[in-house]
Amino acid sequence: EVAVTSSGFIPKVLRLEEIRAKFYDLLPNHQPLAHKTKALDLTSEKSSVAQVQSPGNLLKPLIGTLVHQVLDLLAKKPNLMPDLTTLAIEHWLAERRGVYGYWLAQEGLSQAQIQMALVEVEGSLKNALSHEKCRWALSGMHPEAASELALSSRLNPDEPQQNHIVDRTWVDESGKRWILDYKTAALPEGQAREVFIAGQVEHYQPQLARYGALFKQLENRPQQWVLYFTAINEWIEF
Repeated sequence: EVAVTSSGFIPKVLRLEEIRAKFYDLLPNHQPLAHKTKALDLTSEKSSVAQVQSPGNLLKPLIGTLVHQVLDLLAKKPNLMPDLTTLAIEHWLAERRGVYGYWLAQEGLSQAQIQMALVEVEGSLKNALSHEKCRWALSGMHPEAASELALSSRLNPDEPQQNHIVDRTWVDESGKRWILDYKTAALPEGQAREVFIAGQVEHYQPQLARYGALFKQLENRPQQWVLYFTAINEWIEF
């Protein structure tokens, strides 16, 4: 029998195999980065970048994908994380710049677009690696932690399967479930930072509420939701 929450969401929850492109060799040896898993005929809240788009249209999605994948790798291999100093982080990024550029070129970006993308990717990663809470989230100290966690659900047996990817989740020492979603959007020119953040939180809060409802089908824990805006280094808990 399908259970429905007070918000009208959700039922039975299933864990899916990972469906994002994965990076396994993000090391300064210029090895190819993308090892793509077998494509699934699924529709996800975070669907992969459509190959039919032109390289110009792909610039922002590819920036987001690359940032997500590096953070995913660091969560899985926290020993790769540099020390918390500006010099160590900048050196770490410089070592990997050629690898990131290679992957972006493989995705069809021009050299000019690659340089633009690298500025944003490295800016986001420098912020994340400098942010103590983000480093804490990526650390290997948490039980029941997962990155790029794929879940599926149905509102009822007759409706299509809904698929969801949780960027990062873990349980802290108090038993609270944390649900973290990375956002790589940059602050639009001329827009106040506070206005931008408020609009983003309003827009994405229902997404985190869906993730929270999914976890409530699997466990009985208090929850903490987080949006981390990598481009502006803002960590919002609610």
